[in-house]
Amino acid sequence: MVLGLDPPSYDGPLSSPDGATETATVDATPPNPPGKLDDPARWSTYKSQGASYVAGPFDGRFIYFIRAADDDGPDAGLTGSRILRYDTTVEKFDEPSAWTAFDPEVSVGTTGPHLAAVLDGQWLVVAGYADGIFIRFNTQSPSNDFGFASSWETFDAKGLASNSLGYDTAVPIANDGGIAYTNAGRLSALKHTGNDVFDGGWQAAPFDAGAESTFGCSATREGACVGTQLYLGPAANGTTACLARWDETKPFNEQTSWESFDINKLGEDFAQVHGTITTDRHLYFTQYNTKDAAAPVKLIRRPLNGALDAGWESQATNIKNPLTRGFIGGVFDGRFLYLSPYPVGTQNVIYTRYDTTIALADPAAWDVVAGAALGIPANRSWGAVFDGQYVYYTSYAALDNGGATFARFKAYDYKVPLPPTCR
Repeated sequence: MVLGLDPPSYDGPLSSPDGATETATVDATPPNPPGKLDDPARWSTYKSQGASYVAGPFDGRFIYFIRAADDDGPDAGLTGSRILRYDTTVEKFDEPSAWTAFDPEVSVGTTGPHLAAVLDGQWLVVAGYADGIFIRFNTQSPSNDFGFASSWETFDAKGLASNSLGYDTAVPIANDGGIAYTNAGRLSALKHTGNDVFDGGWQAAPFDAGAESTFGCSATREGACVGTQLYLGPAANGTTACLARWDETKPFNEQTSWESFDINKLGEDFAQVHGTITTDRHLYFTQYNTKDAAAPVKLIRRPLNGALDAGWESQATNIKNPLTRGFIGGVFDGRFLYLSPYPVGTQNVIYTRYDTTIALADPAAWDVVAGAALGIPANRSWGAVFDGQYVYYTSYAALDNGGATFARFKAYDYKVPLPPTCR
């Protein structure tokens, strides 16, 4: 069905050209409505060893979570580089055999943490952060190879530019154009094409003038690929929240190929924005906090195309629950946005879903449920993953005695098609 068009009516059996009567085809597909967000039976949890995980990619079977900090203390016995992999073919979310860990710091000598991972064809690539060393794993290898150091390759980006550190963004380039990597604050952007040799096919764009003069503002994280445009989403650093855009028809390493806009210029309500979600019509941005502690956090959006300073709108996320407070990113399932709860100044974790087919300000578009009502320990989450049936929330920081806990919601009884990576 095409949205905006009325479905064809059915008045009786159809006539065939030879005069015979045809019977209308009955759709045998079982109904697959979205699950109720407040149904406890649709939620499950997994208690992890340590927190500090951010959402990574889904390769069709496995989901990867990467460790973005080492905030659990020495008793956790973890380094900051640990990568978790979950096997979605295992029905029970908390089945130990479904989870595998790999620690690059111990196995291949790199230094954690890591803040960005991406699928580049068959390869899982984890961007270099603390030491500028990128690592990759062939996802078509036997599944048991994930934990072996010999299965991973490394590339030291510092050989391309002296400030090639701190990569926190990895965005696919449309039409199999490779991957763009950027590092907030330094803006020594990298582009990698071709997968035959990991240390080949790299192009650096070390903007000598510095990010501030190149983009007009320096904070950029996450991103989206839309046609021939590559967006770097805002990550508030206290003073700026930059949305940057590269016109892919122009050279990657030229300053004039990029433009930016500081969305703080739209007013106080647009401050402290972090997290980007792409749908078929909009770029959405989440707020993790507000300058006025009493003000509600908002979901902010703009069209996929057009001038960077145009088309902005927002909606307070406490439209259904006044305790709703703070998100970093989330995921789109083709219809709904699932916002990743990152409460600041409170332990109230409110799972929130927005129906993109309904107006942003319409209360009917919003569903919420408190994690406490579901018996889920309070955790901040950084990003979410959708595998066609379930939505997965990371454990970035435990907020109560329940400890580090990943959460999973059964969005549909049967799998649905995944939205495209690029629009």
